[in-house]
Amino acid sequence: MTDQEPRRVNSKVTLRMPMDRLLPLVPPALHGTIRDSRFYAAKSNSIVVQADHARNQHDNIHLCVQKLFDMLVDAGRTVIPGSTSKDQKERVKKL
Repeated sequence: MTDQEPRRVNSKVTLRMPMDRLLPLVPPALHGTIRDSRFYAAKSNSIVVQADHARNQHDNIHLCVQKLFDMLVDAGRTVIPGSTSKDQKERVKKL
C-alpha cells in the first residue's frame, strides 16, 4: 500500500437473529415461510443478514435491519391473502 492509497476499514455488518427470539414476535402462519427464507441458517437456527454495501458501518446496520424487515413483510404477503376487490366480490356473488 502506498502513502497515497486510502486505508480501508471493514464496515461489514452481520445481524444474527435466533429463531427462538424472532418467532414469538410474528404470527405462527409466517413461521414456515421465514424458515424457507434465504436468510435462514439451519445450523444455528437463526436468521443471518449481512450488509457491506456502504462504507459506513452505521449505514450497513440500517441495511441489515431493512433486509430483515423486508423479509418479514414478504413472508406476510406470501402467506396472508390481500383484501378482495369490489369487482371480485361482485363476480363471486353472481356465481
